[in-house]
Amino acid sequence: MTMWGFIWSPFMAVAPHCQGLQWLFNISTNTISQMWTVAGVWFSGKLVGVFRGAHAKPQVVKEFVYPLGHSGK
Repeated sequence: MTMWGFIWSPFMAVAPHCQGLQWLFNISTNTISQMWTVAGVWFSGKLVGVFRGAHAKPQVVKEFVYPLGHSGK
């Protein structure tokens, strides 16, 4: 880096194109971080078995217990 570049660097850091690139960098790193968080929560849920939803087998009731006072006939 030259002395001239060293003197101009504080002024160029606040230039619109530098601000835009800094915004793009911050947005992309936050997006990737959130992607890993979502993937980790999804995988942990699959591992623990929280998200059963449509993949769960329905439970079949083998016998029916009638309420008190009802014979079922």
